[in-house]
Amino acid sequence: MINLRFLFALSLITTFSSLAFAAQDDPDGKLFVSCLLKRDPTISNVIYTPKNTQFLTVLDFLIQNARWENPQTPKPKAILRPTNESHIQSAISCVQLVYKWQQIARKLPVDLTLDVEFRRIISAQTGNLTSYAEFLTAHHGSVDELVSIFDQFFPELNMTKDDCQEMPFIDAYPFLVDQTPKSVKDFLTTRGSPLGKPYFKWKVDFAQDTIPPEGISKIFDELEKVPPFTTQLGWSVFGGGIMDEIPESEIPFPHRGKLMIMRQIVYWNGNDTSSVAQSRVDWVRGVAEILGKYVPDNPRAQYADYRDHDLGVNNAFGRTSIQQARKWGVPYFKDNFDRLVKVKTLVDPTNFFKYEQSFPSLH
Repeated sequence: MINLRFLFALSLITTFSSLAFAAQDDPDGKLFVSCLLKRDPTISNVIYTPKNTQFLTVLDFLIQNARWENPQTPKPKAILRPTNESHIQSAISCVQLVYKWQQIARKLPVDLTLDVEFRRIISAQTGNLTSYAEFLTAHHGSVDELVSIFDQFFPELNMTKDDCQEMPFIDAYPFLVDQTPKSVKDFLTTRGSPLGKPYFKWKVDFAQDTIPPEGISKIFDELEKVPPFTTQLGWSVFGGGIMDEIPESEIPFPHRGKLMIMRQIVYWNGNDTSSVAQSRVDWVRGVAEILGKYVPDNPRAQYADYRDHDLGVNNAFGRTSIQQARKWGVPYFKDNFDRLVKVKTLVDPTNFFKYEQSFPSLH
């Protein structure tokens, strides 16, 4: 049994609003300025905030559109006037962390995982809406080892021992689902899910290559269109290790060589109107459409454990053809679909065991 000795979570709020990273929880631009100063302390001389006496002068000089002169038009939270290349690089680095994660996640040691989640919440500190990226990692080892790994692979996060929590494996699950029960025993013995039974719709994609910064920015754009606490967007490193040593045809599950799996989930409750429910479904489909531009499409791979009825379902009455079942069977199982249909025909020729996306038999 593997003992998970270490669990670490770090939330990073990215606030460079011109690239669609939400800054509503940073009314004075302090987080953005702090991010820049960490990377280049000398940059303070070229940063102008509304509290700076020269702010309006600099803004007036830079205005190219008269709309900015309208008192009703929101003003920038900070103006950066770079005087050398290092200043530009400091600004760019503040919006590149998710992109950097994609580049290093598969290179990390096998005893460490690092995922990223996109969240839309109401800040407990200010009461404002904010969207942010949260990096969550589990490491089988000591805090010192983890800090050393991050210093080597992801120094941009500036992770320290203070960001870390050590705990036994059994304590990890409540932590991962944002629950703080009185005891782990109570958590594990409580009937039902700690998250309740909400209505939801999910979509899943596999990415073989990195999603470019403009694609990441579009994700943050989409988060601005839904209420807080109604979405769960997570990107997880996928495959590697022993899975890469097992041929696709060896087991039913065929997906190999992927960089990550991307989960898009949206929630609503029974008190919401049908129009609200439909708008949430349309939203998650829209996110999937955006990501579709960056994932393989021959066919577009899907994860069978996340059943997606948008792919198609069996006929409610009458027989479903093999060709029709390919619409969901091939995305789930690729070339293994035909073999699985033969197995189904052998063990269940009358199709007694079935559900919306089961396979029909050949008879």
